[in-house]
Parts: sequence; structure tokens; C-alpha cells
Amino acid sequence: MRERTHESGEMYLKVIERLTRGKSTVQPIEIAEELGYVKSSVSRAIKLLRGKGLITVNETNGVSLTPSGRRRAEQLRHKYEVLRSLFVSIGAEERMAEEAACKIEHCVTDELCGLIALYTPEFQERREKPVPNTNESEEMYLETMLRLEESGQESDLTNIAREMKVTKPAIIKARQKLCDLGFARHDTHNIYLTPLGREIAERVYEKHKLFTRLLRRMGVSWESAEEDACRIEHIVSDETVKAVRRYLNGKEEQANAHGDGSEEKEAFAGTVLRELSGMRHDADQSEERRRRGDKVSGLQAADGGGDQERTNSGGTAGDRNSESGREHRGIDGDT
Repeated sequence: MRERTHESGEMYLKVIERLTRGKSTVQPIEIAEELGYVKSSVSRAIKLLRGKGLITVNETNGVSLTPSGRRRAEQLRHKYEVLRSLFVSIGAEERMAEEAACKIEHCVTDELCGLIALYTPEFQERREKPVPNTNESEEMYLETMLRLEESGQESDLTNIAREMKVTKPAIIKARQKLCDLGFARHDTHNIYLTPLGREIAERVYEKHKLFTRLLRRMGVSWESAEEDACRIEHIVSDETVKAVRRYLNGKEEQANAHGDGSEEKEAFAGTVLRELSGMRHDADQSEERRRRGDKVSGLQAADGGGDQERTNSGGTAGDRNSESGREHRGIDGDT
């Protein structure tokens, strides 16, 4: 469960996010002027936010949001926009709607905000608008930026180049295209996801995690499952994604009904081992039958020779000669 940020702290995050849209950092004096607070209050707030891992402060005292701080600020801005739109839709003046949204945004949960958005005309139009088509390369860049954020790393040229194993000039070219499409924005150092870019990245990353789970359940190694999921996530249809999610959720519900799921995993592994063991057993049985068949054929051939000797020599002596003949033929055959 994420740590709750006080209303005052959220206001700081919101202001820092707005002031750093065109640059990488903002000075404390700029924050103080924007909020109308004294510098000592801003210094205390910066110390608290830094301790929570929501902002960083560089050697020149420049303040910037961490990936988690930026996500928190963007969530807050989204709540504000939903509430403002709701108040305007029911007849409130723009200024009144903005003031009310600014006060209420701090106490509205994400779940309630989602429900409000369902009945807000502006967000209904956004939801009904289809997500733009994207190619594999664009999706890979957006997903990489999201994964860097979630791991607490900056989505700068160096980190993206390392993760995607591409050159920095290639990233700069892709960055411009992503910005032109409205999927990202950037400053001197980092590239940031826009709400639309984040929506696409989260959708792709969800597919990646889903198919990694599926392949792992089938017994595929982690490395192969990750690599194959990376390929599948860009071509699989929404219908297939929904079907796989239902299948996996159903399996997990069955496992939860009988415990923590470890029994099911052991049973699955046991089933695989039994199947492999059965295949090996069948192969051994088949080989044994083949060997017995060869031996019987050899004995039948030997009996045929003995009959011939009994015909020539007759009686018990013929039987002895037949046994002797079988022995010799067996040795000759081996030789």
C-alpha cells in the first residue's frame, strides 16, 4: 500500500510538475513564489518530499520529480480535470469549478474519480475515442520508459539506450516522433510519458506480464518466457488477451480455493514429470518388446534348423544336435 501524501505535499508535487514541463529542474524560490509561501516552509516541504522519494535535489539546489513523484502529480492533475469537468457540466462557472476541484481533488480516491469520469461528458468522449494505432518500435519505447519509471530510474537517453540496446541518435529520432504523436514530451535530460502514452505503455506491459505468466505456467524458463512475451505482446489481439486473462484467473481461483497455489504448482510439475516418465517407460517397453521379438525370431530360426537335423539324423540325437546347432548359430549371429 502506497504511503499517503498530505494535501500540502500534493500541492507541492502539482506545482513542481507544472513548473518543470519546459525544463528539468525548478528552484525553491520559484516554488515559493508560485504557492505564495515563505522560503523556510518550502525548504521543510522539500526535505519531507525528498525523504519520501518523490523528488530529487541536485548540487545547484534544483528540484525535480522522481518517477513515482511524477506519477503522483499526474494522478492528482487527472482528478482535478475530472472534477472541474463535472462541475462545469452541471452548470458551474469555470472559475468556481476550478476552485472547487482544487479543494476536493485531495480527498477523492482513484476509484471514485473513475466513477465520476463515467458520467462526465468530456471524459466520456475521450474514452470512446479509439487509441491510435502504434507499431512495435513505438510500443517498445513507451513500454521501456514505463518500466524504467516503475523501477525508480530516470527515462533518459542513457538508460533507454541500455535497456533497448540502441544508439542515442536512434533514441533522439524516436523521441521526436513520440512527441509529435502526443505519446511523450521531453526536457534536456529525460523523456516523459503523456497520459495517452502511458495508457498505451500500460496496455502493452500488461500483455507482456500476462503472456509471461502463461508461458511460465506451461513450464517455459523465465528467460525464454520474457523474450517470447516481448514478441507476442505487439501482435496479439484484444480478444486473445481477454481469453488468456480469463483462463489464468480461473486457474488461480482454483488454486486459491485449495490453498496458496503451491499445491497446484507442485501438481503441475508432477504431471509434467509423470508424462515424461511415462514417455520414457513407453520407450523402454517398446525397446524391450523389440529385443524379445528379435530373440524369438532367432529361436524360431534355430528350431527350424533343428527340425531339419532331426529329419536327417532322427531321434534324441537329433534333438541334441538341434540344441548344439542353436548355440552355434547364436554365436555365429553375434559374430
